[in-house]
Amino acid sequence: DWLTIVRGRVGFFSRRERSSTPRAMFGTEVVVVSNSTPDKLMVWFEHANVPRTLHPERAERSLRIRGSARKFVLGPRARGTIDLGGTAFDLDRPSYEAILLDEHPDAVVGDVFSLDLALPLAMRRGTAGWERLRLFWLMHPYTPDWLKDVVRHHAPEVEAVEGGLAGLAELLAS
Repeated sequence: DWLTIVRGRVGFFSRRERSSTPRAMFGTEVVVVSNSTPDKLMVWFEHANVPRTLHPERAERSLRIRGSARKFVLGPRARGTIDLGGTAFDLDRPSYEAILLDEHPDAVVGDVFSLDLALPLAMRRGTAGWERLRLFWLMHPYTPDWLKDVVRHHAPEVEAVEGGLAGLAELLAS
């Protein structure tokens, strides 16, 4: 699984341009935060011919890679859970929280709700300065219907996105 956090104006290049440029437009910083190792991510994006840098390095028109995020590692339950319609999601993910606080993104894009979006949703709802955070949930054919219903009814701040990153680009362009 991977997650993208965005700071700045959000936009995307067309499909024709994707072979030579990252999907992020100039002026937008896109950071890929993943549990995968940085080396694995760098190779993966290299094979996709996407310009990239390894955090903390930055370069124009390049993705910034933050691997080994350890989003799955739970802390001592100091943060507790967020309850959405009777379903509790753990929030105490200290490694991931440190990355979010360091990046302070304008948007978070994730495909695993519990790992990628529950903590940023709680921060949006309860942390000063995070009220405008946009949350995008990339749907997969295997995303459980019950979870889609829970999020749709109890977390309207989360924008469901069908069609992967291309679907996200279409949503943002409209």
